[in-house]
Amino acid sequence: MGDRAHCVIVERGEATIHLGLGIGATLPSYVLVDALEEWRNVEGWFAYPADSLYWTPGGLLVDRDQRRLLFWGGEDICYRPYLRRPLLAALRALCPAWSIDWAMHGNADLQAALPRGQSNVQEDDLDFDSAQGFDPAHPTNDEKLFGDYDYTNTLITIRWQDGAVSDYILGDLPGMVLAIGPRLCDLLAKKRPSALPHERDEEFAGGALLDVVTQQLWVWDPSTLDPRYLAALERLWTGWRVAGHVEGMARQVSLSGRDPAPIMVPYEECATRLLKVLGPVTFSGYLTEAEQHYIVRQIMRPAGRID
Repeated sequence: MGDRAHCVIVERGEATIHLGLGIGATLPSYVLVDALEEWRNVEGWFAYPADSLYWTPGGLLVDRDQRRLLFWGGEDICYRPYLRRPLLAALRALCPAWSIDWAMHGNADLQAALPRGQSNVQEDDLDFDSAQGFDPAHPTNDEKLFGDYDYTNTLITIRWQDGAVSDYILGDLPGMVLAIGPRLCDLLAKKRPSALPHERDEEFAGGALLDVVTQQLWVWDPSTLDPRYLAALERLWTGWRVAGHVEGMARQVSLSGRDPAPIMVPYEECATRLLKVLGPVTFSGYLTEAEQHYIVRQIMRPAGRID
């Protein structure tokens, strides 16, 4: 569907769907630009009324009744969770009366805001079986877990019964690895653990924390997670509770009980890189110089760069 994005607007109890063209890759920039107006101009970006949702690479929920905003999109921001830390911090500082977050479930989060039957995105257009390579009929081969990899895709962390924590870097996609099911723990117990990577490593397609003590499985994707994928994992991992997040390996390390600071990109570096990503749209005439400076200050404030 190209560089398109949907927007669902909820106002006075009514939900309407709008379509924007040429906006999916730069959606976070538009969200930031209009934050000073509390997203009163979104109908101008999403100029085409729509009857239903279909798969798009970005989207926005503006619930004016509940003052709630969810969004996802952007070529860099969508796949680098650390860039979202300063972005979300800035948006929350600019609009403290709003609840603002990344749309962890993507199009499914927009669908949840619509009356039943108004969206067909999950039924028709989204093939969740391909999410993260998940296919219970064709999981990662046991022997492949112990081979050498020319590439890396998945970070698996296991918290063992005695409290010890081990990390394993694997070549197959997360869904292929997790399709092995609970015996994955027994298999990896025979494998030498890997050194914990830094979150600057952008090769990872996702990962999971397996807590043997609590039988909790935390799955992550750098962008969005289809809720049906999580439900399918819970059916496969009998006796385990499955939850998801999109905050990357830093959150995985934190959930394992360790301090993620050593593997995190420093905030100032995140903010500086975010400004470069946002620059072409955010600072191209939409805002006055004073407004631009104010937004930059909100992005850099936690790093102490601007008073």
